Amino acid sequence: MTMICEGPYCQQRLTQPKRGRPRRFCSGACRKAAYDVRRNTIAWEALDPAHAEQAPEPSPAPRPDDAVALAIIEARTLAGVFSRLGRHARPQLAWRCEKVGAAIHAALDDYFDKAMR
Repeated sequence: MTMICEGPYCQQRLTQPKRGRPRRFCSGACRKAAYDVRRNTIAWEALDPAHAEQAPEPSPAPRPDDAVALAIIEARTLAGVFSRLGRHARPQLAWRCEKVGAAIHAALDDYFDKAMR
């Protein structure tokens, strides 16, 4: 009895042994390729119709002042990251990271320090 290899993109015919487990792949490479395809395939599950109709309530839009405050906090965090990288990066990058971190801190202090109080 002959079958075709189950490996992806492989069409080789397999000769089955008279006894024992039937062969599914022509080689270990085809077996591994089939495993990789199965591992990387996303299995989509059907959405339960009872849950599909219940859309979440839209969250209210953030106030502009809150959005600005959040952006300032994120910018200060980014400035801290650049300053920390300035202490740990190789010398060709370290001084640049230090300057960028200091410039971000200075710009935030100049433009937003008094406005956020």
